[in-house]
Amino acid sequence: MKLVVVILLFLSTLSAEEYSHKGNIGFSYQYFSDKGEGKRDQVFDFVGEFESSYVKDVWSMKLLIDANIDHEDKERRYLTVNEAYLSYALSDADIKFGKEIRFWGALEAYNLADVFNSLDPRADPLDFQKLGAWNLSYTKYFESSEFSMIVKFYEENQPFASPDFPYYTPPNWAQYDEDLNTQYERYRPTFYINYGGSTDTTYPLDYAVMFQNGYDEKRGIMYNSASRMFQQYAYVVNRIATYNTLLVGDTLFKLEASFTDVDSCPRTKDYWQSGIGFEHTLYGIYNEVDIGLLAEYYHYDSDSDMQKLLQIFGSDLFIGARFTFNDKDDTSILAGIAIDDKYDEALFKIEFEKRLFDNYKIKADFLQTSPSDDATALKQLGKLTRTKLGVAYYF
Repeated sequence: MKLVVVILLFLSTLSAEEYSHKGNIGFSYQYFSDKGEGKRDQVFDFVGEFESSYVKDVWSMKLLIDANIDHEDKERRYLTVNEAYLSYALSDADIKFGKEIRFWGALEAYNLADVFNSLDPRADPLDFQKLGAWNLSYTKYFESSEFSMIVKFYEENQPFASPDFPYYTPPNWAQYDEDLNTQYERYRPTFYINYGGSTDTTYPLDYAVMFQNGYDEKRGIMYNSASRMFQQYAYVVNRIATYNTLLVGDTLFKLEASFTDVDSCPRTKDYWQSGIGFEHTLYGIYNEVDIGLLAEYYHYDSDSDMQKLLQIFGSDLFIGARFTFNDKDDTSILAGIAIDDKYDEALFKIEFEKRLFDNYKIKADFLQTSPSDDATALKQLGKLTRTKLGVAYYF
């Protein structure tokens, strides 16, 4: 909170001509007709986001603040600085320092190569809501590609919601210690090298390869016998990953893959992940509506049965459709189902989004899960049937 105040006071001193801002404020309501035992059936949040930027000559800055106020859960009432960085532009490169969110990946349902930011455990795990990470980066730009070297400095605590929150995954009886346990010190740096680009050919290809040495963005859970509480555990890995798209006519082919070598972590072993898919777009089917047909398959391979069970997309086929109405209100609908062919479980979700009166946006979705009898990630959440509505004012 103090950091937010300091940054806002500093921004107020900047020239209005070089400073810009945007954001939104609104609410989100979720109703659960099916939920896990001991969970509440309604979640009402006031939500907001504020983003500001400042550009002058070769210098630029960005600030992103996220806010959430849960009407019942005090653990989900927060004001978080998720991005706050300074960038210096060279003739063919830039240097950036601060807190940042990055997006790596190509697939629709799940980006297995998106390993820079950890996910916020206070949010819906299927929303993949990220937490900003402190880092220093150098990016060199070429004619049709770029090369980045990134150092992440610090592993932060990840506070959980209260046990009656519908997405709280540890057992309700488990006491949780928010103090992160790490394999080495928290300041042990994590290094990334990322090279990617695109081709100007008959079949355009976007490609990227990433190398990582340092803490995994995933977290293990371990029992601390001294405190008699559960803690998250950060462990070191070596990883190579790639994410690519290839456009052939109206069909976009997608590939993501990674191999993770685990240094040393209780109950965690080396693992492979892969995902392939395509999206074929049918343009102007009816009243200028475009329909994107999606199909993706995900596979997770490890010698640890526990790891396999805790992957939401472990051995899943995802089939979906995206409807883009191309109207003045930017109306869109995305529907899809993920079916696990190993643990006999499924997940269905349909999302609707529409802009109203220029400055308002409405989002609604319906989610239903059919978990396995095995101890999978969906089984931990319990059977869920959820309806969600969100309205926000954008400025």
